[in-house]
Amino acid sequence: MRRHVTITQRILLTTMGGFLLAGTALVVYIYITLPGSIGQLLIDEQQAKAQRIVSHIENELQMRQRALERLAPRLLDGERLKSPQQITQVLENLVMDTMEFNGGIAIFNVQGIGVGEYPRASGRIGLDISDREHMRLAYSSKEPVITRPLLSRSLGVPSFFINVPLLSATGEVVGFAVGVTILGTDNFLIKIGDDHQSHSGNFFILDSANRLIVTSSLLNMAMRPLPEPGVHPVMDRVLEGVPAGFAPGLDGSDRLFASATIPQLGWVVIQTLPKDLVHSPVNRLVVQVLIFSFLILIAAWTLLAAVVARLLLPLGQAASSIDAMVDNRAAFTPLPIAGNDEIGQLVQAFNRLLLSRDEQRQRLFLATSGVGIGIWDYDMSAGTMTWDEQMFALYGATPGEEADAQRIWESRVHPDDLESVNQLLHSALQGESFFSAEFRIVLPDGNIRWIKANAVVLRADGDGGEPLRVIGTNWDISEQKRVELMKSQFVSTVSHELRTPLTSINGSLGLIAGGAVGELPSQARQLVDIAYKNSQRLGYLINDLLDMEKIAAGKMRFDMILQELMPIVEQAMEANEAYGRQFNVTFALVERDDSMLVRVDAQRLMQVLSNLLSNAAKFSASAERVEIAVMAQDNQVRVEVRDQGPGISPELQARLFTKFTQADSSDTRQKGGPAWAWPSPKSWWSAWGEASGSIPA
Repeated sequence: MRRHVTITQRILLTTMGGFLLAGTALVVYIYITLPGSIGQLLIDEQQAKAQRIVSHIENELQMRQRALERLAPRLLDGERLKSPQQITQVLENLVMDTMEFNGGIAIFNVQGIGVGEYPRASGRIGLDISDREHMRLAYSSKEPVITRPLLSRSLGVPSFFINVPLLSATGEVVGFAVGVTILGTDNFLIKIGDDHQSHSGNFFILDSANRLIVTSSLLNMAMRPLPEPGVHPVMDRVLEGVPAGFAPGLDGSDRLFASATIPQLGWVVIQTLPKDLVHSPVNRLVVQVLIFSFLILIAAWTLLAAVVARLLLPLGQAASSIDAMVDNRAAFTPLPIAGNDEIGQLVQAFNRLLLSRDEQRQRLFLATSGVGIGIWDYDMSAGTMTWDEQMFALYGATPGEEADAQRIWESRVHPDDLESVNQLLHSALQGESFFSAEFRIVLPDGNIRWIKANAVVLRADGDGGEPLRVIGTNWDISEQKRVELMKSQFVSTVSHELRTPLTSINGSLGLIAGGAVGELPSQARQLVDIAYKNSQRLGYLINDLLDMEKIAAGKMRFDMILQELMPIVEQAMEANEAYGRQFNVTFALVERDDSMLVRVDAQRLMQVLSNLLSNAAKFSASAERVEIAVMAQDNQVRVEVRDQGPGISPELQARLFTKFTQADSSDTRQKGGPAWAWPSPKSWWSAWGEASGSIPA
């Protein structure tokens, strides 16, 4: 059974589906587009951080270089270095400058021998570093030099140095001021990296020329050689020239990285972040969108339900009122119009339909009441039958008994007809769409009335669905039945009254024609032959009349024998040959089958064929030919009689095989002959289980 879904439910379900679809599309869009956008933003941010670290380191290096340059004049005494004691005194008085270097400051003479140090006892007094590359470079260039990471000879730890040459007034190098930054301990590089690094990220400073990790937020990696290729893909990508992107870290997890180069040192600064940071804001945004969408959906759904319920309230009220009218719980009255919207227009249309229905009912009542036709309606679902006033009049009941129309009908139908009528109605309900029956009813006063009933079955989903209603008509055919009975009695009486004298006449003429009274003159013999044949034909017609009555009464007997068909057809053609000559018409067998066997009553089949042949000859033009064809058709035999006459009109074809039917029934018709010649073929074919029909010319 199909589930009933209201318009309100459909609107709400459609709206909810739209919201869900939009929410799903938004979430999919966020997952597709935002990770890339956020990833690029984070890459740009880390690139900027790396560049800021580089700038900060450059500033720190310049600041330390300037500190040493400010210190240089204080270490000179004219054109030469001060004494070691004086140099030590100067260094101790410049605490702020010396604090810029976590490895201290050392002063070397022009020969590269240590002559001063801070802090004291650093092991640099008398230390010879003249072989260091930065000493030779500072001496020759007379410019400050920042070294690559070296192993400090005095401290024995990795360090890098800022070497500022000390110049005399004449521009000669008289010594060197060297600031030492120890890389293995906390230094300004680590502090700068920590200041610009998030809690979940890492930074590295790489010396690519020497394949060395200068320093790192991971202290255990500071001053270690660069990993072999493939061990740390992030470092591999940076050293390959990729400035930023995504790559696995040392632990194998995907990392976002960005890099920048320190020009003064040639070192590379790398910033990294876990890739999960890209998806975390996306996931939070999706959750927020879902929560927000759900809240909007609930609010919109509630508001929409209230609005739709208010808008559709008049429609529901109208539907309830119409149901009450259909179920006879309320009178058919116009519905109130609540507005001029679509629902109001629908109600207006219903009111116009109701007015049209009332007008049609009035016209139908006037039409049916004038001819005595009653209308009935049977509701299958409710099991109730409704009659109009004429139905009650036909069945001799009063309209007050309308609720018992079904009981009235069953009690009035003649007991001998009730079962057959119910069977016809049951057949119509099972598959056929039309119901037709003739039956008798017994009125309360004992009189019997003949009723003709027609009805149509209305079904769900067209012709193939379950029956819903049966609507039909009844009318009194008692007078028609009485006339038919009188006609049958008249025909039977006339036939029997004519048969006896006709038999004597036919016998006498037969004796005369056979020479029992002697030889007759040729002219007299010709007249006797004509009279004899016509008396025989009149006898056949009387027999046909009696046969019709037997068939109508179901008492006709047939002698069915399996025999050849062609001899019967040829005998019928021979018997009607003389009749055809009267109209200058010949008979021709154009198609035959001598192997055909049929189970028929030969005498009755002769009558059928004679009727067909004689009518074909009668309505053919002079000198025409009537064609007869015998052919096999599936498991049946088809016998065709074709003439070239005027044909049969479509109006006459529907009642062609009913009794007393003629195309021209006037007193001045051009073609003579009885009107009962046609029923025999149709009646006998039906009795034999076969069929007959006509094809118009």
